[in-house]
Amino acid sequence: SEFKLKIECKGGTYIRSIARDLGVLCSSCATMTALERVESGIFNIENSVNAEEFIKSNDKESFLIAPENVVDFPSIFLNEKQTERLFNGLYDIFDYKDGTYRVFCPSGFYGVGEMKDGKLKVKAYVRT
Repeated sequence: SEFKLKIECKGGTYIRSIARDLGVLCSSCATMTALERVESGIFNIENSVNAEEFIKSNDKESFLIAPENVVDFPSIFLNEKQTERLFNGLYDIFDYKDGTYRVFCPSGFYGVGEMKDGKLKVKAYVRT
């Protein structure tokens, strides 16, 4: 028998393990012959491009997505003084809920930060 499954899941789901476990439950062996990821975050099959198209393109930048648009976290906008203090390893207390945020400084997107107990710690930053 052959089956085609459509699975909606979150990160960390092991699809190959599901195929193996289905085979065991059916008292059989299961072999996965194909796996196609059609969506992950903002990326989906409709806005994708294959390697051949990318290589042949004269406008490769048109395929790129700005880093600040890749993640879907709320935003924090720092002023000059807050930015300077953050760059120097000093902490200001902010009135934001604990969680993950996109961090912007006056010159643009800085990176992804984590707010914990009113303190912002940058977890990943974009170098320009």
